[in-house]
Amino acid sequence: MIRWVAKTIAAIAGFMITIAFTFLPFKLKNIFIRKGTTGKAVLSCLSCFSGGVFFGTFILHMLPEVNLILDEALLRPRHITYPVAETIIALGFFLVLYTEKIAIMLHYKKSFHKIEKCDTDKQTNDKIMNSNVESKSVDKAQFALLNGSLQPENGSETNINIQLDEPHEMRSVLLMVALSLHRIFEGLSIGLKSTVFGVWSLFLAVMCHEIVIAFSLGMHLANVKTKRTKLIVAVIFCCLVGPLGVVIGTLITELGTLSNTVNIINGVLQGIATGTFIYVTFFEILNEELEKSVSIINMICLFVGFATMAALGFIPENSIEESIINNSTSII
Repeated sequence: MIRWVAKTIAAIAGFMITIAFTFLPFKLKNIFIRKGTTGKAVLSCLSCFSGGVFFGTFILHMLPEVNLILDEALLRPRHITYPVAETIIALGFFLVLYTEKIAIMLHYKKSFHKIEKCDTDKQTNDKIMNSNVESKSVDKAQFALLNGSLQPENGSETNINIQLDEPHEMRSVLLMVALSLHRIFEGLSIGLKSTVFGVWSLFLAVMCHEIVIAFSLGMHLANVKTKRTKLIVAVIFCCLVGPLGVVIGTLITELGTLSNTVNIINGVLQGIATGTFIYVTFFEILNEELEKSVSIINMICLFVGFATMAALGFIPENSIEESIINNSTSII
């Protein structure tokens, strides 16, 4: 088989597999919900399992990768002893933290002005009603309903719900961005392979991890309250970046343009993505699951998710990072 043909098939197969396992939880959720209490308990266990998977992905997969990439491409050649990888990861964490808080603050400010305007309009409507109606015992809630204006009580509750849902939606987007950055470099490593055997061996190793991660991502997204169309578009984009990385790696292999600078950029971007992953994992996924329930079964499922990623760590990936680094030196 020709090398570029193998890489093309791997890219298409990778997209189909990841998108199938990401959408699978959406179907399972509908099935389990129809089963009542038992189904909801199973869904809760699966959500805890996905939380453990994301924790394991960060601590066992992404963090060591960033350390290795920057150590080989930046620290060792320049004899740097400063913890650059950890610093970049921390900066990625704070970048996401401040970005989210500023966005939420702006959203609250916008919502507050809307509520203030509605209150002003209601006061004007009350004055008009009081001047035209002899009876002053008209209930304000009934008038607001008949008048078609926003109800102050129910409207406020709706606004609060929107504000509470906003961080969850934003964190889900950040999670997919972090995974996308990670996946594009995994795809890049496959595209950089110089033999057909190397392509398929690395592809199988990557897919073993990606199947579990894709399913866990789907479990998380299935619980996010947003438009289904938005989720579908986001999932398709997130699943496409892996094949895009394969295409980029293939072009680099054929044209011979990979340099050490690319490795440093790779390390920095994956470091920022890892910082994003830390924030979303602890503030969104694990925090949400631990607040929902403290049952022993859920805690066991959480550990099983982590243990699954730990077990998958024994599957040799032929070192994705070393693949990129070695190809950069061999091409040059």
